[in-house]
Amino acid sequence: MQAFAIEACENVVAWLVWPVLLHSLWFGLVAASLVALVFQTCKRLSHDTRYVLLCVSLVATVLGPSVVAISLCATAREPRASAIARSTGVTVTEKIRPHSDARSSSPAPFESVLGVSDSRRGEATSLSAVIASVVEALRQARRFLVAAWLLGLAASVAFLVVGSSVLHRLTRESDPASEGVEKMAGALARRLRMKKAPPVLIHSSIQEPCLTGLVRPAILLPRRWTLSTRLDLLESILAHELAHARRFDHLVNLAQRLVESFFFFHPAVHWLSRSLRRQREFCADAIAVRITRDPVSLARALEAVALERSCYSKARPAGAWLGGQTSSLLPRIEELIGMKPIYPRPQVWPFLALPAAGLIAVVAATAGAAQDRGGGASAGTEANRPIAAKGHDRMISYEVRYMSLDAEPWRELVQDKLKLVKQEADVCAWIIDEKDLVDILTLAQSDISSNVLQSPKTIGRENVPVSLANADKQHYVAQMEKIASPENIAYRPIVKEIDIGIRMDLNGSIQARGTRLSVDLRDKELLAMHSLRRKDRLGDRIIAATYQVPTSVERRCRLVCEIPDGCQLVISLGLHERRGRSSNSAEAASGLLQLVGLPPVPARSVTCERLVVIKLRPIAAPAGRKE
Repeated sequence: MQAFAIEACENVVAWLVWPVLLHSLWFGLVAASLVALVFQTCKRLSHDTRYVLLCVSLVATVLGPSVVAISLCATAREPRASAIARSTGVTVTEKIRPHSDARSSSPAPFESVLGVSDSRRGEATSLSAVIASVVEALRQARRFLVAAWLLGLAASVAFLVVGSSVLHRLTRESDPASEGVEKMAGALARRLRMKKAPPVLIHSSIQEPCLTGLVRPAILLPRRWTLSTRLDLLESILAHELAHARRFDHLVNLAQRLVESFFFFHPAVHWLSRSLRRQREFCADAIAVRITRDPVSLARALEAVALERSCYSKARPAGAWLGGQTSSLLPRIEELIGMKPIYPRPQVWPFLALPAAGLIAVVAATAGAAQDRGGGASAGTEANRPIAAKGHDRMISYEVRYMSLDAEPWRELVQDKLKLVKQEADVCAWIIDEKDLVDILTLAQSDISSNVLQSPKTIGRENVPVSLANADKQHYVAQMEKIASPENIAYRPIVKEIDIGIRMDLNGSIQARGTRLSVDLRDKELLAMHSLRRKDRLGDRIIAATYQVPTSVERRCRLVCEIPDGCQLVISLGLHERRGRSSNSAEAASGLLQLVGLPPVPARSVTCERLVVIKLRPIAAPAGRKE
């Protein structure tokens, strides 16, 4: 089960996490640059329109890479169907263009992604080589990059949790506002058509008003500012915070913080999030002015908050940023008092970000295509097989499972789906489809008497033997050496060791539709350990010493076969009787029978079969190697 869990985690990282991280780079750049260009072109857009555009862009940045990763994962399963069709005898018609050189028949990854024609293929060679080297560097550093992302994500989420807990503590330690302030907030809430106004709380540690809480939001006001401000300014601030509550901005702000935590490495995501907060404040100001009809009071209130923030010497408590706004208040004050807005100069980065996003998209798509080809050996199509150099530059991944199953059920399950490769004495070898092997593993998990052990993945070069072992050395006393003296007889044990288990040498060669595998397997099984005694007489005494003689049987399997894509090799090492394991209830019942003096129910004997399952997966060679 641990091996299955590790393999599942590797598949999630390879097919979901890594593609999402790759495609989020260009998705975020495209979204941010397009929004920036729209803002520069249409300078008179309303704040509500800008807010909606930023929300849509941020959602697209989050959901777009996930949709691409899920579609790639679904597409990767299609090649497996053709492999199953070939293994079951279904004819598949393929059109192959004649080429004298096998390397020229397969376009480069960059060319296959962009669809470069033959006439312009030479112009794209240098760019294709650069992209291929970048893709290979990303493939080599994938584990480190994902590990760094996980560490950054853990730190960001931890900071978010700590800030939320501190903010919750600030809310608990706050005092309720006066009755007049509560009535003022209730009247403003009725103008906003809210069912109930959030409670207004006073705290001495915060520097500016903010809206906190998720299920039950509350308005936090600084004690020093509240005691010194005028009622009209307080009303404007309350209207602004109630506008945030009416728009559910506290929930949107939490979603932004989560997105920033997941994409902490992405500057475009942070730019979109900052712009969204800025537009949110403008929208809340507009609603506050609409219900109070006094923009000057709100401008003076913002000025008072800015002065209070600048002259407040005490540090801002951790977590207060979760509910407030930390940007400059000057643009809001200028807009409230009717000053003509000063539009920023057109920026160059959106024009540079779009070509960069296109280049990153090509790299991400090429990396995804290379990943499909890397996993195509297990999926089973020739089109997705890795493109590598000849000889020892190609790599093969070996995965071996050692299984002990009840012989009858698993043979009945796949008796018509096994292709016999070799049969000699009690050793047999078959080729089985990967889908049928999954059914066998499911059967093994449901059987209490079965045992499945998966060895770690081993990667070796093509045509270079790889040695694997699932064996132990067992020590035993092979002889007793006599050490005689006139008064006493002593024995010195002579200890030897015996290898018990399976050792094998594998040598793979990548072919057109599969992998040619050479197997040399040696299995030694210990049948019994007999004890013998050596006796010597010393006067009237007889001195005895015990030593052991092992009885073992050795099996050997040598074969050379071609394993099609999407299939695996199963080797049977014969049948043997084994006492079946009883359930807890059966053992308890047997114990009760022994207590009352009745003979226990003997455990049933199970005829088990020892299997070795070998899975091969070709791996693409690093780019840039010469033949």
